[in-house]
Amino acid sequence: MAGKRAATTTALAARTAVRQRQLTAANGVPLYAVADTVAKKELAKNAVVAEGKLAKLWESAKAENSPVHKAGVDGLGALSGVVSYESINAMVRYIGDKWPKFGENSDYWQSIPHLILGIVVYWGELLSRKRQPKDGSPVFAGFGRQVVSEWAKVFMLLGASNLFRAIRVRRADAKRAAEEHTAALAELAKVKADLAKLQGS
Repeated sequence: MAGKRAATTTALAARTAVRQRQLTAANGVPLYAVADTVAKKELAKNAVVAEGKLAKLWESAKAENSPVHKAGVDGLGALSGVVSYESINAMVRYIGDKWPKFGENSDYWQSIPHLILGIVVYWGELLSRKRQPKDGSPVFAGFGRQVVSEWAKVFMLLGASNLFRAIRVRRADAKRAAEEHTAALAELAKVKADLAKLQGS
């Protein structure tokens, strides 16, 4: 009985030793300690990378909101929008002077194309921007793209303003022409009445 118990104890001790060797690295350090060290190093590495990305994003955000950047985008976009708008309108007026048929609708030619072009360029730039990855860092548009977007907004607003003015002027002209026509008819009726009186007398 004692010999059987001793054999059982020896077998348990052997299995324990094997298990200990399986959980121990070659240098004698337990494998769970090695795994813990590797995990900590990987976590520290990821933290450093995340910190670098955050610092870069912070710098980009500061640059995007700096007064110099905003003034550059707004100034260049607005100025280029007005200059291109007036340049195209000058060309339209020149063509209208050469071809009267074209000149009859020069007010619309100086507004509708600008409005359409501004809308197309604005949405084209907006939809073609680089997309922010899911759960990723925000993506800022470049300086050139921001200037183009500002140009499109100015171009679109100037076109819309000119279109509304053209419609308002045409309506006023139509109303004045109608009033003049009515007055002319009344004057003609009066003349006919006076003429009839003279003939009757």
